[in-house]
Amino acid sequence: MIPALNMHLENVRVVLRNEVNDITVCRDNRDSSHPFYTMISVKSDAHRKFLTEQMNQGNLFSHAKNFVGSFSVGKELKLLFHYESENLLQTVGSIYLYDFVKCKTAAMNLVGAMAEAGIDGPICRLMLNSRNINVNSDCSVTLNYFLDFNDFDPEEENFSTMDCLAQQVFKILELPWKEKYHGDINSYPDELRLFWMKMQNHSFLTFGQIMAMLRSMPERPIARQGIIWRMKRTLKSIKNVLFRNPSRIVLTLLVVITVIYAAWQINMRIRLKQAYDSNISYSAMEYIGTVYLGNEE
Repeated sequence: MIPALNMHLENVRVVLRNEVNDITVCRDNRDSSHPFYTMISVKSDAHRKFLTEQMNQGNLFSHAKNFVGSFSVGKELKLLFHYESENLLQTVGSIYLYDFVKCKTAAMNLVGAMAEAGIDGPICRLMLNSRNINVNSDCSVTLNYFLDFNDFDPEEENFSTMDCLAQQVFKILELPWKEKYHGDINSYPDELRLFWMKMQNHSFLTFGQIMAMLRSMPERPIARQGIIWRMKRTLKSIKNVLFRNPSRIVLTLLVVITVIYAAWQINMRIRLKQAYDSNISYSAMEYIGTVYLGNEE
Protein backbone atom coordinates (compact mmCIF):
# COMPACT_ATOMS: atom_id res chain seq x y z
CA MET A 1 0.00 0.00 0.00
CA ILE A 2 1.41 3.40 -1.01
CA PRO A 3 -0.17 6.52 0.57
CA ALA A 4 0.38 9.38 -1.87
CA LEU A 5 -1.54 12.21 -3.60
CA ASN A 6 -4.38 11.72 -1.12
CA MET A 7 -4.73 8.09 -2.24
CA HIS A 8 -4.02 4.62 -0.94
CA LEU A 9 -2.54 2.87 -3.96
CA GLU A 10 -2.49 -0.91 -4.09
CA ASN A 11 -0.74 -2.80 -6.88
CA VAL A 12 -3.00 -5.26 -8.70
CA ARG A 13 -0.86 -6.17 -11.72
CA VAL A 14 2.74 -5.90 -12.82
CA VAL A 15 3.10 -4.90 -16.46
CA LEU A 16 6.90 -5.12 -16.62
CA ARG A 17 10.00 -4.80 -14.49
CA ASN A 18 13.61 -4.06 -15.39
CA GLU A 19 16.66 -2.24 -14.03
CA VAL A 20 15.40 1.19 -15.11
CA ASN A 21 11.75 1.14 -14.02
CA ASP A 22 8.73 -0.90 -12.95
CA ILE A 23 5.30 -0.44 -14.49
CA THR A 24 2.25 -1.55 -12.53
CA VAL A 25 -1.51 -1.18 -12.57
CA CYS A 26 -2.87 -0.12 -9.19
CA ARG A 27 -6.13 1.02 -7.63
CA ASP A 28 -7.11 3.61 -5.04
CA ASN A 29 -8.63 1.89 -2.02
CA ARG A 30 -9.68 5.22 -0.56
CA ASP A 31 -12.19 5.74 -3.38
CA SER A 32 -15.26 3.52 -3.12
CA SER A 33 -15.28 3.07 -6.90
CA HIS A 34 -11.68 1.79 -6.77
CA PRO A 35 -10.44 3.55 -9.92
CA PHE A 36 -7.40 2.08 -11.64
CA TYR A 37 -4.14 3.89 -12.35
CA THR A 38 -0.91 3.20 -14.18
CA MET A 39 2.16 3.79 -12.05
CA ILE A 40 5.71 4.02 -13.39
CA SER A 41 8.44 3.68 -10.76
CA VAL A 42 11.68 5.09 -12.20
CA LYS A 43 14.73 3.62 -10.44
CA SER A 44 17.59 4.80 -12.68
CA ASP A 45 19.33 7.93 -11.39
CA ALA A 46 19.99 9.33 -14.88
CA HIS A 47 16.42 8.84 -16.04
CA ARG A 48 14.96 10.14 -12.77
CA LYS A 49 17.04 13.32 -13.04
CA PHE A 50 16.10 13.90 -16.66
CA LEU A 51 12.37 13.37 -16.07
CA THR A 52 12.33 15.62 -13.02
CA GLU A 53 14.06 18.44 -14.91
CA GLN A 54 11.67 18.13 -17.87
CA MET A 55 8.58 18.16 -15.64
CA ASN A 56 9.85 21.13 -13.63
CA GLN A 57 10.31 23.04 -16.90
CA GLY A 58 6.79 22.13 -18.00
CA ASN A 59 8.07 20.20 -21.02
CA LEU A 60 6.67 16.81 -20.07
CA PHE A 61 3.12 15.63 -19.23
CA SER A 62 1.96 19.22 -18.58
CA HIS A 63 -0.85 18.85 -21.16
CA ALA A 64 -1.54 15.13 -20.80
CA LYS A 65 -5.08 14.77 -19.46
CA ASN A 66 -4.32 11.29 -18.04
CA PHE A 67 -1.37 12.49 -15.97
CA VAL A 68 -2.36 12.58 -12.29
CA GLY A 69 0.93 13.63 -10.72
CA SER A 70 4.35 12.54 -9.51
CA PHE A 71 5.91 11.82 -6.14
CA SER A 72 9.00 10.18 -4.69
CA VAL A 73 9.29 7.11 -2.51
CA GLY A 74 12.87 6.60 -1.35
CA LYS A 75 15.07 6.80 -4.44
CA GLU A 76 12.24 6.06 -6.86
CA LEU A 77 10.32 8.65 -8.88
CA LYS A 78 6.67 7.63 -9.22
CA LEU A 79 4.60 8.80 -12.20
CA LEU A 80 0.85 8.25 -11.93
CA PHE A 81 -1.63 8.16 -14.83
CA HIS A 82 -5.29 7.27 -15.26
CA TYR A 83 -5.52 3.72 -16.57
CA GLU A 84 -7.24 2.99 -19.91
CA SER A 85 -8.88 -0.33 -20.73
CA GLU A 86 -6.52 -2.38 -22.87
CA ASN A 87 -8.19 -2.96 -26.24
CA LEU A 88 -4.81 -3.06 -27.93
CA LEU A 89 -4.63 -2.12 -31.58
CA GLN A 90 -2.32 -5.03 -32.32
CA THR A 91 -4.92 -7.44 -30.89
CA VAL A 92 -8.30 -6.12 -32.00
CA GLY A 93 -7.26 -3.92 -34.93
CA SER A 94 -8.12 -6.56 -37.54
CA ILE A 95 -11.55 -7.00 -35.91
CA TYR A 96 -12.61 -3.39 -35.55
CA LEU A 97 -10.74 -1.87 -38.51
CA TYR A 98 -11.98 -4.13 -41.30
CA ASP A 99 -12.30 -1.48 -44.02
CA PHE A 100 -10.43 1.66 -45.01
CA VAL A 101 -13.08 4.08 -43.71
CA LYS A 102 -12.59 2.73 -40.19
CA CYS A 103 -8.80 2.65 -40.58
CA LYS A 104 -8.80 6.27 -41.70
CA THR A 105 -11.01 7.29 -38.74
CA ALA A 106 -8.79 5.44 -36.27
CA ALA A 107 -5.66 7.00 -37.77
CA MET A 108 -7.12 10.49 -37.41
CA ASN A 109 -8.13 9.73 -33.81
CA LEU A 110 -4.58 8.56 -33.06
CA VAL A 111 -3.17 11.85 -34.37
CA GLY A 112 -5.67 13.73 -32.22
CA ALA A 113 -4.83 11.68 -29.13
CA MET A 114 -1.10 12.28 -29.56
CA ALA A 115 -1.63 16.01 -30.11
CA GLU A 116 -3.75 16.12 -26.95
CA ALA A 117 -1.12 14.25 -24.94
CA GLY A 118 1.39 16.97 -25.82
CA ILE A 119 4.39 14.65 -25.61
CA ASP A 120 7.28 15.50 -27.89
CA GLY A 121 10.78 14.22 -28.49
CA PRO A 122 12.11 10.67 -27.97
CA ILE A 123 9.47 9.85 -25.35
CA CYS A 124 6.97 9.95 -28.23
CA ARG A 125 8.43 6.63 -29.40
CA LEU A 126 7.57 5.10 -26.03
CA MET A 127 4.01 6.41 -26.29
CA LEU A 128 3.59 4.88 -29.74
CA ASN A 129 4.67 1.43 -28.62
CA SER A 130 2.10 -1.23 -29.45
CA ARG A 131 1.37 -1.81 -25.74
CA ASN A 132 0.04 1.76 -25.43
CA ILE A 133 -2.42 2.15 -28.33
CA ASN A 134 -6.02 1.08 -27.74
CA VAL A 135 -8.79 1.12 -30.33
CA ASN A 136 -12.50 0.67 -29.65
CA SER A 137 -15.36 -0.56 -31.81
CA ASP A 138 -16.30 3.04 -32.70
CA CYS A 139 -12.70 3.60 -33.94
CA SER A 140 -11.87 5.90 -31.04
CA VAL A 141 -8.28 5.69 -29.80
CA THR A 142 -6.97 5.93 -26.24
CA LEU A 143 -3.43 5.77 -24.93
CA ASN A 144 -1.96 3.83 -22.05
CA TYR A 145 1.12 5.16 -20.33
CA PHE A 146 3.12 1.97 -20.10
CA LEU A 147 6.29 3.95 -20.79
CA ASP A 148 9.34 1.74 -20.49
CA PHE A 149 12.24 4.16 -20.03
CA ASN A 150 14.63 1.26 -20.47
CA ASP A 151 14.14 1.93 -24.21
CA PHE A 152 14.70 5.67 -23.78
CA ASP A 153 17.94 7.54 -24.42
CA PRO A 154 17.90 11.13 -23.03
CA GLU A 155 20.85 11.97 -25.28
CA GLU A 156 19.18 10.82 -28.50
CA GLU A 157 19.43 13.38 -31.30
CA ASN A 158 17.83 13.84 -34.72
CA PHE A 159 14.58 12.34 -33.49
CA SER A 160 11.37 13.39 -35.23
CA THR A 161 8.07 13.05 -33.39
CA MET A 162 6.16 13.40 -36.66
CA ASP A 163 8.16 10.65 -38.37
CA CYS A 164 7.41 8.28 -35.50
CA LEU A 165 3.71 9.18 -35.54
CA ALA A 166 3.47 8.92 -39.34
CA GLN A 167 4.94 5.41 -39.21
CA GLN A 168 2.27 4.28 -36.77
CA VAL A 169 -0.47 6.00 -38.79
CA PHE A 170 0.70 4.18 -41.92
CA LYS A 171 0.56 0.84 -40.09
CA ILE A 172 -3.12 1.51 -39.42
CA LEU A 173 -3.90 2.68 -42.96
CA GLU A 174 -2.34 -0.38 -44.60
CA LEU A 175 -4.36 -2.93 -42.59
CA PRO A 176 -6.88 -3.70 -45.42
CA TRP A 177 -4.05 -4.41 -47.89
CA LYS A 178 -1.03 -5.60 -45.89
CA GLU A 179 -1.96 -9.28 -45.71
CA LYS A 180 -3.51 -9.40 -49.18
CA TYR A 181 -0.43 -7.98 -50.91
CA HIS A 182 2.14 -9.26 -48.38
CA GLY A 183 3.27 -5.75 -47.48
CA ASP A 184 4.20 -4.86 -51.08
CA ILE A 185 3.99 -1.04 -51.09
CA ASN A 186 3.87 -0.94 -54.92
CA SER A 187 0.52 -2.78 -54.86
CA TYR A 188 -1.10 -0.34 -52.42
CA PRO A 189 -3.46 2.44 -53.59
CA ASP A 190 -1.80 5.61 -54.85
CA GLU A 191 -2.98 7.60 -51.82
CA LEU A 192 -1.18 5.25 -49.42
CA ARG A 193 1.94 5.19 -51.57
CA LEU A 194 1.99 9.01 -51.53
CA PHE A 195 1.67 9.01 -47.72
CA TRP A 196 4.49 6.47 -47.50
CA MET A 197 6.76 8.53 -49.78
CA LYS A 198 6.13 11.69 -47.73
CA MET A 199 6.94 9.75 -44.59
CA GLN A 200 10.18 8.46 -46.11
CA ASN A 201 11.14 12.01 -47.13
CA HIS A 202 10.40 13.39 -43.62
CA SER A 203 7.83 15.77 -45.12
CA PHE A 204 5.46 15.77 -42.13
CA LEU A 205 6.42 18.54 -39.72
CA THR A 206 3.20 19.08 -37.73
CA PHE A 207 0.13 17.20 -36.53
CA GLY A 208 -1.93 19.38 -38.87
CA GLN A 209 -0.04 18.20 -41.96
CA ILE A 210 -0.65 14.55 -41.14
CA MET A 211 -4.31 15.25 -40.39
CA ALA A 212 -4.78 17.20 -43.65
CA MET A 213 -3.26 14.31 -45.62
CA LEU A 214 -5.63 11.86 -43.97
CA ARG A 215 -8.68 14.02 -44.62
CA SER A 216 -7.80 14.29 -48.32
CA MET A 217 -7.86 10.51 -48.79
CA PRO A 218 -10.96 8.98 -50.44
CA GLU A 219 -13.08 6.52 -48.50
CA ARG A 220 -12.43 3.72 -50.99
CA PRO A 221 -8.94 3.91 -52.49
CA ILE A 222 -8.30 1.57 -55.40
CA ALA A 223 -5.37 -0.84 -55.08
CA ARG A 224 -2.83 -0.99 -57.89
CA GLN A 225 -4.08 -4.33 -59.17
CA GLY A 226 -7.20 -5.60 -60.93
CA ILE A 227 -9.29 -4.44 -63.90
CA ILE A 228 -10.53 -1.20 -62.31
CA TRP A 229 -7.01 -0.06 -61.47
CA ARG A 230 -5.75 -0.93 -64.97
CA MET A 231 -8.60 1.04 -66.56
CA LYS A 232 -7.89 3.97 -64.26
CA ARG A 233 -4.17 3.85 -65.06
CA THR A 234 -4.88 3.66 -68.83
CA LEU A 235 -7.22 6.66 -68.71
CA LYS A 236 -4.68 8.60 -66.67
CA SER A 237 -1.94 7.80 -69.19
CA ILE A 238 -4.14 8.92 -72.07
CA LYS A 239 -4.96 12.13 -70.21
CA ASN A 240 -1.26 12.82 -69.60
CA VAL A 241 -0.45 12.29 -73.27
CA LEU A 242 -3.31 14.38 -74.66
CA PHE A 243 -3.24 17.26 -72.18
CA ARG A 244 0.46 17.59 -71.41
CA ASN A 245 0.84 21.24 -72.55
CA PRO A 246 -1.27 24.03 -74.14
CA SER A 247 -0.29 23.17 -77.74
CA ARG A 248 -1.16 19.52 -77.14
CA ILE A 249 -4.53 20.57 -75.70
CA VAL A 250 -5.34 22.68 -78.79
CA LEU A 251 -4.34 19.84 -81.11
CA THR A 252 -6.43 17.38 -79.11
CA LEU A 253 -9.47 19.66 -79.29
CA LEU A 254 -9.07 20.04 -83.08
CA VAL A 255 -8.86 16.29 -83.52
CA VAL A 256 -11.90 15.73 -81.31
CA ILE A 257 -13.93 18.35 -83.21
CA THR A 258 -12.89 16.82 -86.55
CA VAL A 259 -13.85 13.33 -85.42
CA ILE A 260 -17.20 14.54 -84.11
CA TYR A 261 -17.91 16.41 -87.38
CA ALA A 262 -16.92 13.36 -89.47
CA ALA A 263 -19.14 11.11 -87.35
CA TRP A 264 -22.03 13.56 -87.78
CA GLN A 265 -21.57 13.63 -91.58
CA ILE A 266 -21.43 9.84 -91.82
CA ASN A 267 -24.52 9.52 -89.63
CA MET A 268 -26.40 12.04 -91.80
CA ARG A 269 -25.49 10.20 -95.03
CA ILE A 270 -26.57 6.85 -93.59
CA ARG A 271 -29.89 8.30 -92.45
CA LEU A 272 -30.50 9.91 -95.87
CA LYS A 273 -29.79 6.63 -97.65
CA GLN A 274 -32.13 4.76 -95.31
CA ALA A 275 -34.86 7.36 -95.93
CA TYR A 276 -34.41 7.13 -99.71
CA ASP A 277 -34.59 3.33 -99.63
CA SER A 278 -37.76 3.40 -97.55
CA ASN A 279 -39.45 5.84 -99.97
CA ILE A 280 -38.98 3.61 -103.06
CA SER A 281 -39.65 0.29 -101.42
CA TYR A 282 -43.16 0.09 -103.03
CA SER A 283 -41.88 0.37 -106.67
CA ALA A 284 -42.33 -3.35 -107.43
CA MET A 285 -45.95 -3.51 -106.18
CA GLU A 286 -48.72 -3.97 -108.79
CA TYR A 287 -51.82 -3.46 -106.63
CA ILE A 288 -52.83 -1.22 -103.75
CA GLY A 289 -56.16 -2.64 -102.74
CA THR A 290 -58.15 -2.99 -106.03
CA VAL A 291 -56.14 -0.34 -107.86
CA TYR A 292 -53.80 -1.78 -110.52
CA LEU A 293 -50.47 -0.03 -110.74
CA GLY A 294 -48.99 -1.97 -113.62
CA ASN A 295 -48.82 -1.15 -117.34
CA GLU A 296 -52.31 -1.29 -118.82
CA GLU A 297 -51.11 -1.74 -122.40
